Amino acid sequence: MSHSTDIRPVAATHYFLPVSNRVPLKFAREVVNRVNCARVCLRLRDRQGREAEGWGETPLSVTWVWPSSLTFEACERAMIALTRLLAERWARFEVTGDAIEVGYAFQRQVLPDLLEAHIYIQLQNTPL
Repeated sequence: MSHSTDIRPVAATHYFLPVSNRVPLKFAREVVNRVNCARVCLRLRDRQGREAEGWGETPLSVTWVWPSSLTFEACERAMIALTRLLAERWARFEVTGDAIEVGYAFQRQVLPDLLEAHIYIQLQNTPL
């Protein structure tokens, strides 16, 4: 059942903001002096054609979310590439509904195959 408040994504713009740590932090085998923050602006449209934007930001904490024998730089490149790809796919995602329905549909319909393909490609192109 459709509602007048249903929305769908129509555009996504991403930015990477470099942040230097005040002090170095040691995680696993790496000393981290900096992090990139991924900032995304998602533009939405409702059924009446009205548009709005929302912003989100998160640090790409490579050593926390992707412990690996690969270097910090290799994992960070893969996370940045995935962030770009996610923004592109969100901009083309044509599911309409409330925000929870749209997010859930993206997680179920797009994310699993995207992650599997992206991680496989990144690992094949990254020397161990």
